[in-house]
Amino acid sequence: GISGKEGMLAVNAADFAIAQFRFLREMLLVQGRHNYRRIAVTVYYVFYKNIMFTLVIFWAQFFAAFSGTKWNLEAGNQLYNVLLTMFPILWFSVFDKDVSDETSLALPQLYHLGPGNHFYFNWRATLRWIFQAIYESLAIALLCVFSLDGLSPDGESPGLYLIGACTITLAIVVPNLKLILWFFSWNIWSFVLIGFEVVLWWGVGGVVASEIKPENRGTSGEFIAQFVLGWYKLWGNVNELGTFWLLMLLVPAVVLLPQVFYSFYMRRFHPQFRDLAMECEYHGLPIDALKAWQIPAGQRQRRLVKGAPRPLYQASRFQRLCASLCGSKAKSESARSTATRA
Repeated sequence: GISGKEGMLAVNAADFAIAQFRFLREMLLVQGRHNYRRIAVTVYYVFYKNIMFTLVIFWAQFFAAFSGTKWNLEAGNQLYNVLLTMFPILWFSVFDKDVSDETSLALPQLYHLGPGNHFYFNWRATLRWIFQAIYESLAIALLCVFSLDGLSPDGESPGLYLIGACTITLAIVVPNLKLILWFFSWNIWSFVLIGFEVVLWWGVGGVVASEIKPENRGTSGEFIAQFVLGWYKLWGNVNELGTFWLLMLLVPAVVLLPQVFYSFYMRRFHPQFRDLAMECEYHGLPIDALKAWQIPAGQRQRRLVKGAPRPLYQASRFQRLCASLCGSKAKSESARSTATRA
């Protein structure tokens, strides 16, 4: 609603209110565009990390005869969303910007990538995030299982919880590192929050691995023990394994490097208008040529002015046939009523 001489009725009934109509320009082209892009990525990211984390547990059942045994630390499962992967995405969803506010105002064409063109939120992007979640979860589970097989000096396979310690660590490290690929405004806080999540998990693992001794369980100890089952003195043994640290380097590279190459290829050979604006802003190039660019007619969802090209949506033949029949029927009834009056 806009507060003005007409009164405050529109403002009182609106979710958002502005004092003057000219403020709408910045609200749409700057704040609205940034928020649309950030919220779209946030929604995809939240679903992606939960699908990936759940599938890591699911793949474990193939190696546990589908007994329902979970190899992940239960405390890690409970803290995954509320603590271990929360702060970087919160920072992204509030502060990240691809271009400056001045560039957003100077290039209104940037807005069409959002609600008009559905570039940030569409079925193709949804399927791509789901595929990445499946691929990353499968890579984490399989690489950990087969890399740790026969690890001990006597050739024995590691325990289920040792493998789970590796998989849950990677399921926390990979999503946090993945968010770096989606940050446009990198700053010290972006990397501090990502590093904080990783360090926080190391602290949680160390605490739960030394918290409950099997022989000292009281009434409260039995309740806590279900969240730290199988982890007594485990985290220190895991950190002593050279294979564990090799997996910390190898697995993120295997799952994230293809996405790095894909992003580079798309921005290098198939850049969007946003990519060109970012490049001009980064190198200090003039944006006069970008200002002259017009949105393709096929990507316009509404007629902007009289005589503008038709929108992307086209009625089907059946709809056009029904419309023509209804129109001809109305014309015949109008002619009949005219003749009757005559």
